[in-house]
Amino acid sequence: MTQLLPVIGLVVIIGALLLYYRPTWVPLLFGLAAPFGLVALPGGLQFVTAMSFLLVATAVVDRLQRGLLPLPRNLPALMAVVWSLGIILAMVQSPTLFTSAKFGLWQITAALVALSWAELAGRPRALQRALVAWLIGAIAVALTGFLFAKGGLEASFDGAVVTGRPTGVFGQPNEYGLYCMLVFVFTVGLWGLTAGRLRWLLAATAAISGLGMVQSLSRGAWLGAVAGLLVLFLLVPQLRKPFLVAAGIVVVLGAALTISPVQIPGVTLVTERVLSIADRGSNPYDLRESYRAEGVREWLAEPWLGQGPNTFPELSTQINSEARPGGAEHPHNFFIAVAAEQGIVGIVAVVGFGVAVILAARMGRRQVWAAYRAQRGPPSAQSGVGRVLPPLSAALTMAAAAALAALMVEGFADYPMRNALSRTTVWLMVGWALAGQRVLTMQLRRQRADSEDAAEAQPLDARSA
Repeated sequence: MTQLLPVIGLVVIIGALLLYYRPTWVPLLFGLAAPFGLVALPGGLQFVTAMSFLLVATAVVDRLQRGLLPLPRNLPALMAVVWSLGIILAMVQSPTLFTSAKFGLWQITAALVALSWAELAGRPRALQRALVAWLIGAIAVALTGFLFAKGGLEASFDGAVVTGRPTGVFGQPNEYGLYCMLVFVFTVGLWGLTAGRLRWLLAATAAISGLGMVQSLSRGAWLGAVAGLLVLFLLVPQLRKPFLVAAGIVVVLGAALTISPVQIPGVTLVTERVLSIADRGSNPYDLRESYRAEGVREWLAEPWLGQGPNTFPELSTQINSEARPGGAEHPHNFFIAVAAEQGIVGIVAVVGFGVAVILAARMGRRQVWAAYRAQRGPPSAQSGVGRVLPPLSAALTMAAAAALAALMVEGFADYPMRNALSRTTVWLMVGWALAGQRVLTMQLRRQRADSEDAAEAQPLDARSA
């Protein structure tokens, strides 16, 4: 530990300088550092959590330097306060105070990351740079599933149970699948609304994360990805034709592989895994129903505040548990997990954040559809005009909303908040939606101001005419 003190001191000094002089550099470092997110620092603190502290501190100091309140006055900030107060009150009455306090602090910090990301990355000049840095980090994380794969996949119970699945830098294959799902849906949505080198980077990120999601064999991630792509298909008209072409290719390839006499091991395993989704009884050792029942029991015992953050693993092993004797890490359901550990207050905060994301996506959707209508205008109006694209800020709101819709569907089978990198990525999707909305609001205000200035600059006789 003594040998690490100079390194720690240097990092603190660099962080302080960035915090004060270059606040918009912090999101760049945050995004690039994603592959090292789960590295344990002295004291057991994970690197992504330390970077989250730096991000939040930078955003707060930056606002104070500009004479603003530490938090903005808007719906997401209100929900962050509700979320945080609910966690603090739940910790106080938790049967496992220390465990709840530690995890609760991480939960509060992760929610503040969303607001801080919107504050620092949500600036016209910083938005695309932060996105590029985040994409590079996401590619590196997704590639770890291929680089660290051990091989030797073994399936049983008709594909319901598979051992040897890749985990990447994560502890479990479903965590790796969840991360790749979020990145895949997010980047596919942006790919259809961008151009140039950024579009190529998005295509590479979508391809790598998509393949990582497939090889994770996470059925929840697959279902979530389908839901996210369906949201994009319905709300982003620019993606409909590419999606239909891709769907046709998938159908043709699927039919060819089905009738082919040659069996490809990987394809056969994926097929069995897909078919096992509908066969709920294929795994006789599947105890998820009892885990969900235990989550409901714990919620009903403390409906308003829940049992406290991260109490489910211990309470599920007690004598009156529905999941005894082994217990479980979580109830395998996002909504039941939040209700069991944070009660109705936690659910209200989640719904509030959801409403904020929907409002951001609604604002972005107007710009996306305006660009689509301009692209499909009369031929005379299109001569010499390339692709008509919406602002990147509008595209971000739509892509982030679709990724979070995928999370909601995946959440019926899993709970992504135990892993620090997964938890932070989920909240970053909220942050991307809010950052896009913030920049789009600035851009629209500037356009209105420019229009008013142009109208006032016209000669009086031209205006009267």
